[in-house]
Amino acid sequence: MSRRRFASARTPISAPRRLALRLLPSLALLPALSIIACLPGCQRSPDVDGPDTALQHQIAEYMRRAADHGFSGAIVVEKHDGTILFSGAYGLADDSLNIPFTAETAVDIGSNSKAFVAAAVMALVEDGKLSVDGSIADYLPGVPDDKSDITVHQLLTHSSGLPDEYDESYHVRSREQMEREILSQPLQAAPGERYSYSDMGYALLAAIVERAADTPFRQYVRARLLRPNKLNQLDFGDAPEWEFNGGSVPVARGYNNGIDEDSPADQPHSGWTSIGPGGLLATVAAGARWHNELVQGRILGREATEKLFAKQIINRGTGETTIYYGYGWQIYFDPRRGNVISHSGATASHNWYSQYLVDDSLTIVAGSNRIDGKYEDANGDGYISDDEIISETIYAPQVSSRLAMAIHQNDFTIYPDFMVEEKAD
Repeated sequence: MSRRRFASARTPISAPRRLALRLLPSLALLPALSIIACLPGCQRSPDVDGPDTALQHQIAEYMRRAADHGFSGAIVVEKHDGTILFSGAYGLADDSLNIPFTAETAVDIGSNSKAFVAAAVMALVEDGKLSVDGSIADYLPGVPDDKSDITVHQLLTHSSGLPDEYDESYHVRSREQMEREILSQPLQAAPGERYSYSDMGYALLAAIVERAADTPFRQYVRARLLRPNKLNQLDFGDAPEWEFNGGSVPVARGYNNGIDEDSPADQPHSGWTSIGPGGLLATVAAGARWHNELVQGRILGREATEKLFAKQIINRGTGETTIYYGYGWQIYFDPRRGNVISHSGATASHNWYSQYLVDDSLTIVAGSNRIDGKYEDANGDGYISDDEIISETIYAPQVSSRLAMAIHQNDFTIYPDFMVEEKAD
C-alpha cells in the first residue's frame, strides 16, 4: 500500500505532493465576526449580484479550457443562499472502463477532513463535554510528562509540537495503539511554540472526540454534523452509499502519472488507518454545501463558528500577506481573490480544494483524481520542493483558485497556471 499523505509543505516523490499549503501563493483574513456574511463595504464581483447567465457562460468557457489542459474532475460554484451558480465535470473517473467523471462522482478529500474533526470538537465544546483550553491529559490516558502541557487548542492549530505524518508503522488498527504510537514520538518543538503541520495531532483529536462523546468518532460525525444537515454523498470510506461498498454513489479511481494509485476502493477504511488526518469522500456539491453551511453558521452556533474561522495562529507570511490557521481552516487575504477561508487535501492521486470567497459570498469546490508531473530530486532527500518541479498538469487547487481570481476580478483571461510549462534544459 502506498503511503497516504494528507497535506503539508514538502512531500516524498513517491507520495502525493501536499497541495494544502504549497500550491497557493495565498495571502490575512478579516475580523472573525465578518465571516458570517458580507458586511457593508465588502467588494463584490459585478456579475455575481446581477444576472448570472453571462457569468455562467464565462465560467463554462474557463473550465473548458482548463479541461483542455488536463483537468480531470468536477467543480461547483455555490452562492451563499445555496443556489448552484455553476457545476461541471470533466475527464474520466475510470480510465480502464472509460467511465466519465460526473457531478455525482466522489473523490477523497484528504486533509479537508480535518475541518470535520475541528467541527466535531467545537460541537462537543458547545455541549460542555470538551474545552479547547484543556490538556490532552484530561481526555487521553497515559499521556507522558513531556506532552501533558499540550492543549486541545494546540492540536487544532498545529502548534502542539508533535511530528507531522504517519508512515507505514502508524497505519494502525486500534485507537489505543494509535494513541500509544503517537504519544511515544519525540516532540519537534515545545507545545505552543510555533505552527507546524501535524497529521498526528488531528489523529489524537479524533480520539479525544470519540472519548469525550462516548461514541465512535465516525458515528458521532455522522449523527452530529452530516445527517442533521442532509449532507448526503459526503461520508467516510466505510459508508454503504459508495459504489465500491455496494451503494449507488460512484467514486473515481485515482491516477498518478497514468498509474492507478491510491484509489479509495483499494484502501482500508476500517479501524484508525486515516481517521482524523483524512478519511472522508465527497462529491463537490456535497463539499460545497458543507463549507457554505458551516461558514453561514447553520451547522454550529455563532460562538463556535467564530472560533473555527478566527485567526488563531500565524501559518506564514507577514503584514497583509499573512496566512493564518484557525481550527481546521486556512484564513487569509489574497488581493486577487479577497478574503478567503480555504483548505485542500490530497492522496497520491486524488486532490481537493474548498474555498469560501468572503467578499463575493461564493463557495468554490473542486475535486480531481489525477496528479501528473515530472520532478527532479536534486538533493536526494526523497522530497520535492518548488524548484525541483519540472512540469505539472492542473490540479483541483489550481483550477479552483484561478477561477476564484477570475470571478473576483471579473477577468477571465487568467490562464497561465493552467499550462504545463517545461523548464528549459
